[in-house]
Parts: sequence; C-alpha cells; structure tokens
Amino acid sequence: MELSWKERILYFLFPPKCAGCGELLDLRAEDRSGLVFCPACMRKWRRAKLEPCPCCGGFISDCAYLPARFPKSACTALLKLTFYKPDADGYVPNRLVYRLKHADQSRFFDFAAVELREKLVAYLHKNKISVEDLCFAWIPRRPAAIARDGCDHAAEITRRLAGMLGVPARPQLILRHSGKEEKGLNSRERSVNMKKTLYLRHDAAEVIKGKTVVVVDDIFTTGAGMAVAGTLLHGAGADAVICLVVSKTV
Repeated sequence: MELSWKERILYFLFPPKCAGCGELLDLRAEDRSGLVFCPACMRKWRRAKLEPCPCCGGFISDCAYLPARFPKSACTALLKLTFYKPDADGYVPNRLVYRLKHADQSRFFDFAAVELREKLVAYLHKNKISVEDLCFAWIPRRPAAIARDGCDHAAEITRRLAGMLGVPARPQLILRHSGKEEKGLNSRERSVNMKKTLYLRHDAAEVIKGKTVVVVDDIFTTGAGMAVAGTLLHGAGADAVICLVVSKTV
C-alpha cells in the first residue's frame, strides 16, 4: 500500500523503526508489513507462526484449541498467531505485543488486524460461518493503562479488523471499576478479579443475540478475561464465542 503524502512527511520527521530490532525501515516497502518489521525480523515473525503447537501437533498459527482447563462452555475456539514467551527477550512476537500495548502507532494496529483477519477468515471458511453472522467485542483496557499509553490497543485492532470485514464494531464489554492490576496475579486471582470488574453493556444483548461473537485481545495468558467475557456473552444470547489473539503465553 502506497504511503500518503502526510504519512511520508510524518515518517520523514519521525523515521519508523522495526518492532523487532529497532532498525530504521525502508519507506519504499511495497506493503504495510514493511512498516513494522525489517526483512530479517519479518522472516522471524513468519517462522514464529510455524512453530509446533503442543495441543494439536500442527502449526501454532493453524491451531484453534483451547487450553485443557479453560471452560469450554465459555468459548468455542482460541485462534492465535504465535506464542508469547515471557523469558525470551529478543523473540519477535514478544516485541510486537509490547509495541501494541505501549507504542500507540497505527502501523502496529494495522499489521495485527491484517494478520488476524487472515486467521479468522480461514477459520470461518473451514467451519462454514458467514461474516454476516459475526459481531465483534474486545477485552477493554484499564483506564490507568489507557492514560499511560494513550490507547486501548485491543479496541484499535478490533475496529480495524471489523472494518476490513464490513462488520460494525462497538464496545460490548465494559470495566465497572479498575480492579487489581493483573500482572503478578495467579490464574485463580485473575479469574476472581475479572468477575468483579468485567460486565456487558446494558444494551449488548440487542446486538449479540444469535451472533457468533469474536472477542479480540493482544495476548492470552490465563484466559481469565476471555472466560468471563464468553460466559457473559453466552448469557446475553450469543450463539458462539471465538477468542482471537495475537499471541498465547507458553
């Protein structure tokens, strides 16, 4: 995709760097992936999508399995692109997740949306689900994190993804109060925390009844947020709930 003149001026003043290694990027790149990764890191990203999944034995980017302890009544599938490896500092997917959370740059949201669209469309085709039957939601970010980083990255990704598919996107889930910071909490503590803080919008049932709801987030760690979201959405009449994330923690 060719850059607009405004983007060229912006990138001339603030040259974009590779999300993986920090190298300055070539503005003449033929597609938007060239505005996220340098060629070497793009190869690493593609290899990461082909790592073997211990759940299904196939590629991680082809896997739709939910973790064994995840409540199957909440969600139908967990679609992910790569692993997230907390102890692998130079792992390219880790770097992308960090940029999505903290950089507040459209190029990262655009890239994630394009990658997730490919994954989602393949799943819909395989399972004979029509795009017209979809509805989107996302796990909302805490106000303190939005104030710190300037964005709700899951919302940014979801709106772009939904727009590509011609499906309206609006917030179906809300946080009633900030709750505890999830980082550092164990699986049970996260579950209790999310049950206290995550709610449906009062009018969500009007939108999601009879729909397949795709819930988007950047990373799946314990799945506490997704489990609560899935339960709430089913309770409001959703026909099915699909989890869609960039990375799943190993």
